[in-house]
Amino acid sequence: MTVCSSPSARQAERANLQRLPVVDPDFPHLGESNIAGHVAWAFLLRLIEPYRLSLHQLVVANRAISRWRELANFQAIPDSDPKAQTILLDGLFRSTIPEGLSRYLDIRPSSAKYATG
Repeated sequence: MTVCSSPSARQAERANLQRLPVVDPDFPHLGESNIAGHVAWAFLLRLIEPYRLSLHQLVVANRAISRWRELANFQAIPDSDPKAQTILLDGLFRSTIPEGLSRYLDIRPSSAKYATG
């Protein structure tokens, strides 16, 4: 898979379009949401290897990830905080995401919610 590094992708990221609230016609029950939250949801589901989970485990994991999806933050550089919980996203694409694009997903805010329910 090729990762998009076009000027338009960089411009969209600089303009913070990934956080623009919209209603997704495929998930109208979620109300206003943003593309960054939906992408984080998809990436986190992929990272947990969902085919290794039982149906019950998948339902619970999906519910938790979808509930707190918008707390995850995409970052171009990893957080330097020692308590940070940052995932390098290169492994999802089997290639290196170009410098300057969001290569990391900070899940610390959402993982705190997963722990408390």
